[in-house]
Amino acid sequence: MEFLRSRIKFYKEKQTEKMRKENNRLTKELSDLNVSVWEARHIYEQIPFAMPDFVRAESCYKSLLHRTHLTKLIKVQEQQLTALREELERLQLRNFPNIADGL
Repeated sequence: MEFLRSRIKFYKEKQTEKMRKENNRLTKELSDLNVSVWEARHIYEQIPFAMPDFVRAESCYKSLLHRTHLTKLIKVQEQQLTALREELERLQLRNFPNIADGL
């Protein structure tokens, strides 16, 4: 009977050690896979063409609207700048008349 108990204990210890090694191997493999998943996710997030078509189309549309808005803003600011330059020139002529005109 003692022999059976010692054999059972031996096999339990052997099985426990085997499971511990397997667990360590799987833990290492899991950490490697987590790194691989993180790298893949990071690459996927960095590549804009990896997005679905509707997301890409929406981002293109938003950038197009933004560009159009900026173009309109540039035109308005150019007109305002031209008007301000003309007003500055007119005020300079009024405040500092040409001396040759007075002679």
